[in-house]
Amino acid sequence: MSDTAAKLPEIEHIKARKDGLDVLADIYRYADLGFDAIEPDDLALFRWYGVYTQRAAESAASGDPGPSEQTDGLFMLRVKFPGGIVSSEQLRAVGALAERYGRGMGDITTRQNIQLHNLAIEDLPIVLDELNAVGLSFTQACGDVWRNVVGCPLAGVDGHELIDTRPLVANLERAFVGHREFSNLPRKFKVSVSACVHHCAQHEINDIGLVAVDKDGVIGYDVWVGGGLGASARMGRRLDAFARPEQAVEVCRAITELYRDEGKRTKRTRARIKFLVDEWGVERLRDEVERKLGYELEHSVEPTAPIDPHRDHLGVHPQAQPGLYYVGGTTLRGRFTADQMIGVAGIAERYGSGDLRCTNRQNIIVVDVPDSDVETVAAELADLGLPTEASAFRRGVISCTGMEFCKLAIVETKHRAVELIEHLERRIGDLDGSIRINLNGCPNACAQYQIADIGLQGGIAKTAEGERVQGFILHIGGRLGEGAAFGRRIASKAIPADDARYAVERVVRAYKGERRSDMSFGEWADRQGDARLAALIGVAVAREQQEVAA
Repeated sequence: MSDTAAKLPEIEHIKARKDGLDVLADIYRYADLGFDAIEPDDLALFRWYGVYTQRAAESAASGDPGPSEQTDGLFMLRVKFPGGIVSSEQLRAVGALAERYGRGMGDITTRQNIQLHNLAIEDLPIVLDELNAVGLSFTQACGDVWRNVVGCPLAGVDGHELIDTRPLVANLERAFVGHREFSNLPRKFKVSVSACVHHCAQHEINDIGLVAVDKDGVIGYDVWVGGGLGASARMGRRLDAFARPEQAVEVCRAITELYRDEGKRTKRTRARIKFLVDEWGVERLRDEVERKLGYELEHSVEPTAPIDPHRDHLGVHPQAQPGLYYVGGTTLRGRFTADQMIGVAGIAERYGSGDLRCTNRQNIIVVDVPDSDVETVAAELADLGLPTEASAFRRGVISCTGMEFCKLAIVETKHRAVELIEHLERRIGDLDGSIRINLNGCPNACAQYQIADIGLQGGIAKTAEGERVQGFILHIGGRLGEGAAFGRRIASKAIPADDARYAVERVVRAYKGERRSDMSFGEWADRQGDARLAALIGVAVAREQQEVAA
């Protein structure tokens, strides 16, 4: 073994011994042999088919801080919805599987997937087969590969989009999913395609972001590369390259091949394409892409400023198709139960075309609803616990899976998100406009805490008595669009998670009381010094005193 090979992380050796796409047959084999028979190498590759071991139930229930290597033999499964699009038949099938095998629950993720929980190895073949039977894929939902391609959930129905991106999303899935030439990348690879005037697909934080632009009457895509969140966050960088719709797949292919061959594999934390862009710079990367393509790319035009970068797709809105509306219902912090999945599938069939969309804010949209049925659809969604009208706090709070199921999480998030919503509604009431509050159970940013108005990053805190407890580090003022910026990390240490809702309340209350009528949270936060924000999120005042004062 060479010195370079010896320094590679273990997952690189595993991938060299076996292609991740080859593990599907093993999942079926282990269903007969049982969980204890699963080889560690194969278990590491299960991710290529969206399958993760989840946190042991007893470990999550204990609330002990810190990741656990234990497992109770159950799995999470990510089901892909490219662009967030899913049919009523497909969603009903997912709901039925969650009901039969997943203890009746699922989550909508920020990449427009649905994640099921509590699946036993013995049941996985049935689950996977039934998903395939309705045309749903789980291939490359995780792993060092192209992940689910995200997009504006209103593709094809938004009256203001520059181009319908659905054909391109489908072409990208066909080109990059299930092919061995792209099944062993240095790390995960995330791609966004957007043509709406709000840029809601978040091109700035994806490995490749394709943003529709109008260049001299020709609609194509402005290409962005190297965005990503987490411990070493980067905003994507423009290649100043204009990809016509017929060129977009081959441009993405050239970028992916360069990343596959030149990305750094010796250290997982430095293996994303953003670090290759750091090293090469945009001009060299563009030159290398053109060399692979065999032709020069046109220079592009910058995307126009988004009209509403905080659009959450909730409520009732007209579509491009005359007389039809889309109706967006809000989940409670992303949790999507089997009953809700099955129920909303029925609503889409009875009143719409059977077409549904998941958003990156963890909500669900019914499209193609005639004007005459809009009120009925809104009422039935509300009966399911998916209201179209909700407080700014319910609309604005999202969370990752957290310590309930994720082995990487060090903080519980789903239940704390509900506590936070209820606390803010009770103490503040409501808020004109929008505010985004994202809860993440660890530094890995699945809930995108760095681009939230208020981002809560899971960490370990210490009480006044020196006890180690679950905590959050607060990041203030993150956003995309014009003036895109990552949230400022106000303090280096986490505050106890039980105090976080009071800290958030103080920040929101100050914003509500001090802003001008047209001032966004980001604008207000930019005017606050770190000392002011630190004072707002401090925990010097006892919670009992705050309750009395309120």
